[in-house]
Amino acid sequence: MTGELNRVLLITPKADFLKETMYAPPLGPLYLAAVLEAAGHEVRFLDLNRRPLQPEDLTGVSHVGISATTPVYPAAVETLKEIKQYGTQQLSQVVRTIIGGPHATARGSEVLKDGWDTVCVGEGEDVITEIVEKRQAGTIHGGWVKNLDTVPYPARHLITQNDYHRGKE
Repeated sequence: MTGELNRVLLITPKADFLKETMYAPPLGPLYLAAVLEAAGHEVRFLDLNRRPLQPEDLTGVSHVGISATTPVYPAAVETLKEIKQYGTQQLSQVVRTIIGGPHATARGSEVLKDGWDTVCVGEGEDVITEIVEKRQAGTIHGGWVKNLDTVPYPARHLITQNDYHRGKE
């Protein structure tokens, strides 16, 4: 670690097109959270399918990472705009933004034009700590996890497990 504590907020974008709420926790961001926590960073998680982003969610945050599939990518871009607005106008702080997930992997550098600071192509577990600590920008290639035994278990303590089960009203 660089000696500096980074506060990272990982977000799952709202999936308005789903008929029902998601029943499985978003493990991708929770794996990234576990990697960042193991490196000594403070991590928070927000599922926008559970509640909206609030300006106070960004207080003290150095980086926001969003994982998006192609169907939720437009919602991710709207969230990016909110982050930039809240960070600069309301909190007077710079929040670096990272996009990853299947859409970023498929589209690569093309998504930078939407205003992201960093796009992670491939899986981010091997590169997320370096992206945060070195404040890397542009397109970063994460490759693929070859051995899941090298990745910490998902940081499930960041979620309320009861939010992800059938029968919840």
